[in-house]
Amino acid sequence: MFHETVQGEAPKVRTLVFRDLHPASMGNAIGIGHADFVRSRLVRKMDPEATRLTAQALTIPSLAAIPIHLETDREILDAALSMIPLQASEKARIVWIRNTSSLAEFECSEAFLEEVSHWKDLSLASERYSLHFDAEGNLRDFVIS
Repeated sequence: MFHETVQGEAPKVRTLVFRDLHPASMGNAIGIGHADFVRSRLVRKMDPEATRLTAQALTIPSLAAIPIHLETDREILDAALSMIPLQASEKARIVWIRNTSSLAEFECSEAFLEEVSHWKDLSLASERYSLHFDAEGNLRDFVIS
């Protein structure tokens, strides 16, 4: 997620990226329509019928809309960063969560860490590290320590 903040206000999410479906979803990608970008592997795992039926039952068809999808994390990150008005991508405040039902731990960019380090209920769970893309242009899958 990429977001901007104004002093004293809650963060405003600017761009949502979904990388994959959880196996428990059984292909139901309801909510995919909230994303701005998704990995193409998510679209391939998606059960269009289950997703459509859920969206219809909720009477919110846009929840099943398929956003722009790209093959690699590198392509998605480049596309998302190109849409935000930053002088340098190193200043992007990025939050990486495991899934929407697991928000207790997350990873974030160094720029965001500086901001959230003052939150009372937040503690640093691991050492800082740089993003490393593999030969195909993908990041490792999220690991909770």
